[in-house]
Amino acid sequence: MSLNIGFFGSADFVVPFLEVVKKNHNIKFIVTSPDKPKGRGMKVTPPAVRIFGESQNIPVIQPPKIKEENVIKDIKRFDCDIYLVIAYGKILPTELLFYPKLGSINLHFSLLPRWRGAGPVNWAIISGDKVTGLTIMKMDEGLDTGDILFQKELEIGDNDNAIDLFNKMVEIGKDFLLESLIKIEKGDFKPIKQEDSKSTYARIIKKEDGLIDWNESAFNINNKVRGLIPWPCAYSFLEGKRILILKTKVTNGNKLEAGYIKEFDGEGLIVGTGSGLIKILELKEEGKKALSAKDYYNGRKDIIGKKFIS
Repeated sequence: MSLNIGFFGSADFVVPFLEVVKKNHNIKFIVTSPDKPKGRGMKVTPPAVRIFGESQNIPVIQPPKIKEENVIKDIKRFDCDIYLVIAYGKILPTELLFYPKLGSINLHFSLLPRWRGAGPVNWAIISGDKVTGLTIMKMDEGLDTGDILFQKELEIGDNDNAIDLFNKMVEIGKDFLLESLIKIEKGDFKPIKQEDSKSTYARIIKKEDGLIDWNESAFNINNKVRGLIPWPCAYSFLEGKRILILKTKVTNGNKLEAGYIKEFDGEGLIVGTGSGLIKILELKEEGKKALSAKDYYNGRKDIIGKKFIS
């Protein structure tokens, strides 16, 4: 048996989920974002989700506004058992949420109710979480507030940055989603209400979130560096130039003034923080290419003894 599914998703990373769902179920339609200008030439380009849908002869709908009456009517003409939403980026109107007989479900990249919102992977790392995971929830009118149907835990590695963790979650998430759809089809689930008192909010990451406060602990700064890859990246200023800090690790040593660059130890640049020392392994001067700390030091040995400014 298989489900008739209406799919809502915009981000490129949802294509692997579409691929595995398509092999096991009937995708009746795909709703995704409109084509947008991309690249240096700002050429109008279709989203990867649209390209996949058209390659599989699946009807694709790209409404600028999901709540318009004609859009809702267009979607309702498809006979679906359930709607599946992954990183669509817009809140579905109530009229659509509850239209299929099994309602609408969402695959969210955190263990709800922790990290509701748009940046759960980033904030889990920035906040020093050791465990995160995936949640499939029954959608309601709120923002990631629906009943929990299934969850899958995943450890966050000490060296995982946001890209590493995200890729792990996508890989694990494909099987998790398929297993969950089988259980939904069989009615083998018990919805669990979220405890709002335990919720945290993962707001959208902004460029200014990357600014390093060297008075924070080495642990917190390292988490920020890991959590803000690939954008906006943690950054600081050295002699008026913006420096992106791309890879670091916490290290031991005598206390230094916050932001003070003590030495290059053969592996990285040793910098003081509010608590502990941090070793910069990779960095990028704005407008230039990324360099290992060794290559950067070889070209800028005068930085020893200087100080990063927040």
